[in-house]
Amino acid sequence: MPEDPYPLALWITQASWLGKIVLALYFHEGKSSNQDVQLDSGAHFYDTYETKDNRYMAVGAIEPQFYSELIRLLELDPEEVIQFGAPDDLKKIIGARFKEKTMEEWCEIFDGKDACVTPVLTRDEAPFHPHNRVRSSFIKSEKEHFEPRPAPLLMRTPGIVKEGVPTPYYGEHTSEILAELGYSKADVELMLKDKVAKQATILSKF
Repeated sequence: MPEDPYPLALWITQASWLGKIVLALYFHEGKSSNQDVQLDSGAHFYDTYETKDNRYMAVGAIEPQFYSELIRLLELDPEEVIQFGAPDDLKKIIGARFKEKTMEEWCEIFDGKDACVTPVLTRDEAPFHPHNRVRSSFIKSEKEHFEPRPAPLLMRTPGIVKEGVPTPYYGEHTSEILAELGYSKADVELMLKDKVAKQATILSKF
């Protein structure tokens, strides 16, 4: 086994994991079938709303202070749109207000405010959004295509995007990585046998 089985931990950006989930849902058109879940459009304070120009704004104002700011910027009566009221009725009120302005107009109102409201961007727009540019959330591939940056973000080995390389399966390189870390073949086989680690069986990617 390696002399140090617990090497220096590398800081990672947890938001990258969340971003990967969102992008996976976007690219594969995934959608939860349970619309009653509060964090999956079940609540009026966690949903998307159509704007005047047929675009969308995403709302995720869970905490009371963010919800209060949301209602203030929408110029709605806080007594009329209490946070834990009837969600269907409140969605109609908030939805009608969002339809009064374009996405760009709402962006100007919510930009820099703690209301947890952001625009829903297209795949072409996302890489150029100021927030994503600052965080380098997208990087150019070898063919100048923008791709989501590999996640999690490791400070010393941030990862790269290679054009034409198939996405690896979970566990595809387990044995190879363990060997590089200094584990013997016997150690690796024992970990696989005891289900401490898992090696994927790849039949074909094509």
